[in-house]
Amino acid sequence: MMVPVYKEPSSNKTLYEFFGIQDGQSLPLLITFSFDENEKLHFRKTRLTEESSEDAYNQLKKQLQEKAELLRGFSAELKEDREKMFKELALFDSANEASGVLGKLIGAVGRLRSATGI
Repeated sequence: MMVPVYKEPSSNKTLYEFFGIQDGQSLPLLITFSFDENEKLHFRKTRLTEESSEDAYNQLKKQLQEKAELLRGFSAELKEDREKMFKELALFDSANEASGVLGKLIGAVGRLRSATGI
């Protein structure tokens, strides 16, 4: 369950620094991360843009399902190269963001057309 935090817990600051998060205002985020054989951290932050906790949960669930499906399709060789794997995840996130923007644009055009009768 996700609930708003009104006073930033000081224990969060360490975690924020670790993942390069400015403050709690940029939350909620889904952070996928892994360490490679040299203990180098690789991670990808995905912004959850929904307003309510229920919408954020649904978006989180959808993101996790899509990323899990994508990871299952990766070759064993790609899974061993964490840097390349996270670059692939970044491309996947970029494509999802672009399709979301396109979907919103198409919806806006449809509403405009119906409002104007065009």
